Amino acid sequence: MELKAIPESIKSEVSRVLKDWNGTCKFTVNGGKLQLEMKKEYKISDDKSVFVERAIDIYDFLTISVSQNNVAVSTVVRPEKVGSFTEFELFCKQLRQIEEDLKIQIA
Repeated sequence: MELKAIPESIKSEVSRVLKDWNGTCKFTVNGGKLQLEMKKEYKISDDKSVFVERAIDIYDFLTISVSQNNVAVSTVVRPEKVGSFTEFELFCKQLRQIEEDLKIQIA
């Protein structure tokens, strides 16, 4: 699904969220409702636990998977849920601060 296929009523919010997210986004429809599946991978070869502990505490709807050299964070944003975009934007800002503090690279 492309951005032009998104309903006008939420297009500006979706654009704003995508601007803040430096990762991938997949648009899906589940039960007739739009979802944004967001994913970001980091290259972390050192101790991953510091990043995981900080990231897991800032957003309730987060999945974190760890491999040998990477850490991936993913979540689903549901535009029809009141406050979903606002919560996600705050999460993006906090995640960006963690990225800067720990000087980690996006894979």
